Amino acid sequence: MEGRVLKSLIFFLGGICTPLPLFAASYTWDGGGADGNWTTAANWVGDAAPTGATTNDLIFAGTTRTSTTDNFAVGTDFRNLTFESNAGTFTLAGSSRLDPFGSITNLSASLQTISLPVQLSTLNSSHAVDSGSGAGMTISGVISSLTGASLKKLGSSTLTLSGNNSFSGGLDVAEGTLKAGHNGANPSGSGKGDLSISNGAVFDVNGFAASANGLNGAGTILNSASGSVTFTFGYNNAGGTFRGNFTNTGAGALTLTKAGTGTVVLSGQMSGNMGSALTISGGQLTLSNGFANNKSSATELRITGGTLLSQEGASWSGTADSSVSIGYSATTNASLLHVAGGNLDFGGGEFMIGVHAGATGENKFLMTGGSVTQAVNQIRVGANNGGIMEVSGGVVNALAGIQFGSSGAATTWATNAVFRLTGGEVNLNHQSLVLNAGNVPTNLTNQLVLGNGTAGSGTLSNFRRFVTTGASPQAEIRFNGALS
Repeated sequence: MEGRVLKSLIFFLGGICTPLPLFAASYTWDGGGADGNWTTAANWVGDAAPTGATTNDLIFAGTTRTSTTDNFAVGTDFRNLTFESNAGTFTLAGSSRLDPFGSITNLSASLQTISLPVQLSTLNSSHAVDSGSGAGMTISGVISSLTGASLKKLGSSTLTLSGNNSFSGGLDVAEGTLKAGHNGANPSGSGKGDLSISNGAVFDVNGFAASANGLNGAGTILNSASGSVTFTFGYNNAGGTFRGNFTNTGAGALTLTKAGTGTVVLSGQMSGNMGSALTISGGQLTLSNGFANNKSSATELRITGGTLLSQEGASWSGTADSSVSIGYSATTNASLLHVAGGNLDFGGGEFMIGVHAGATGENKFLMTGGSVTQAVNQIRVGANNGGIMEVSGGVVNALAGIQFGSSGAATTWATNAVFRLTGGEVNLNHQSLVLNAGNVPTNLTNQLVLGNGTAGSGTLSNFRRFVTTGASPQAEIRFNGALS
């Protein structure tokens, strides 16, 4: 029950009822009983068991009877729980639920395991879990909470969360490493908080499909496991600013997906095997100054309904070729790649606008600043569906040329293919500009628009030839002013 009233002593002074909190009491485990039960008085120093109150502090010390059982009634209150510096390797088990109102701290060099369910029991407050500087801590029981209660990870060692957790106030990885031991280690979705990772701290997905609502901080998101996994952020339409890094050191891959309608800004590094795709399925993902994709894998930039905005100072490179797919899935949402700055070099991969034949939203590549390089394959505007390539600033290095309009069947297209150059530069590297019109639906017309009506409005450089295919009534070419 939320909003619990602290147990108290009540004094009556002159007819006035005055509640005063119970005095704090510490109970230290010595394991002197015949079993490992918490209610056994002989297991505690002074042979006095805890009473169960928000002022009771539990201290586990020594190496005697380190397998313990919380056999108090479910929901019995305690305040702080501490593993003393001389503590052996404890396991706190039982079917009861541990309800700490304060913190959980490991002062020992030993690994501590809590397999009990845990409820963070102070409304709208942060509960610290300090794994210490030794072998760390594992909480395998499910962690729930009262409304707004959050978990803050402290200590330089590793805290592993292996339950399908449901605490609502968010997760703050302030120090050390927090390792996922379950897909639901960090709760996400409706009614849940955001994930924050401080500079120097690590959130290790550890081969699990962990997820987050908002994403903030300057730490590292890591996959250290051999399995390949997708980390999804932006659920519950949350946003955030993450200045930290994404990296994969295991034998598997770390794939990223931006979900929800919010805006998440990234300004860190991507390195290692970053999987098959960086997917934007909703909202906006902004690559800001400092973002760099230095991955060693052929990561596809996949926009399935949302916007990827590249700003000044962002870069996309790496030793492997990358592909770009705008309008990758059947959706009514618009898919947009907007390059306003930065340097995006996709090497020898594919660059396709309008990939899925069932996508009814607008599929668009908008260039207003920075540079984009496509080295080996043509930029395809309207690959399997309609699409728009609009250049009004910056430089597009289409080193294999540009093809717009599909050469395949296009009878289900919802929109046409448009290439519009009104500013900036498109470098064709002495390759062709190809307009396909033969398979366009009869109600649509592919368009090539060059210039905006003023001299010098766009540069089409290193142009070799212009090629048209198909029926001319379904292809329209407009020259709206001089091109340089």
